[in-house]
Amino acid sequence: MAVILHRIKAPIGLCVALDRRFALYLKRQMLGRVAQIYPQAHARFHPRQIFDLSGYYRSATDAEVQSFSTLEILSITDATQFQSMADTWIRRKIPAINDSGVLTSNTAAKIKKLALNCGLEIEIENKKIRIPADKKKLKEILGFLDEEVYKGAFTEATYITNSKRKVQ
Repeated sequence: MAVILHRIKAPIGLCVALDRRFALYLKRQMLGRVAQIYPQAHARFHPRQIFDLSGYYRSATDAEVQSFSTLEILSITDATQFQSMADTWIRRKIPAINDSGVLTSNTAAKIKKLALNCGLEIEIENKKIRIPADKKKLKEILGFLDEEVYKGAFTEATYITNSKRKVQ
């Protein structure tokens, strides 16, 4: 649940109640980016409007996970195991990857080459990206496909980020 914060007449931000103890506050300029989490005891606001934030946090259904596992460009040896490994993080990545079109507009060889540039090893099997059974490696590959893996400019170390914001 989210509530707009109001100061007399002008909206100053957004408050998202996380549970009974914590609330997430976002300034108006920061909507779409995480600001800071405060104890709800500090919450002094009057709720004026409630919105549904589910559009920002789309999660794949079981059918979408199944459909993803059968994509032509992916090689998943055990679709049942893939489905059972699909936690909330993986279920959020699947729609993001599908929406970006990265798997439909690139070949497995090109994706492997781009991954190597970032210091990430992706195996190719019969012109398909082999999805590993190891959950940590799976998350690295899905993070890369969602453009959350990058190489540091100075150290050339490979990093995984949890945020994507374009430089303006």
